[in-house]
Amino acid sequence: MNVAKTYNYIDTRPRSISEVAVLRDKGVPGYVVWGDFLDAFYEAAPEQRQSFLDPEPPRLESIPRAVYAYYAASAEHLARTYALSIPDWTEKADFFLSKSEADYAGRTSREASKAYQEALQSEAPRPYARRNVFVSANVLNRG
Repeated sequence: MNVAKTYNYIDTRPRSISEVAVLRDKGVPGYVVWGDFLDAFYEAAPEQRQSFLDPEPPRLESIPRAVYAYYAASAEHLARTYALSIPDWTEKADFFLSKSEADYAGRTSREASKAYQEALQSEAPRPYARRNVFVSANVLNRG
């Protein structure tokens, strides 16, 4: 069965970054499942939010390293924003990119113009920048 075709975008919202990785691996588009995760996180009661961040995502071959670095940065950023504990897994070396692997909002340094790189480097929140994942300051905004 193709999960992407049967995925119910309301009833099946992932309730952890780990679930995001598994659903993405099963064919649900990454931007869809990530948006659903954020919606569920923001709508959750404050005492439930830590459980969205704690489970470490499994390493799946279909998911690029840059995405794992993004997941870790996002977990750290959400934890800091909502006064939650930063999960230990976010500090593992697997969740960091080297300078040569730097990601610019889904583009490599060869694909992104110098001006684009500089703009993202100047505004990326610290949890992303320290992992060489450069995104806009409002990366986790919905709406």
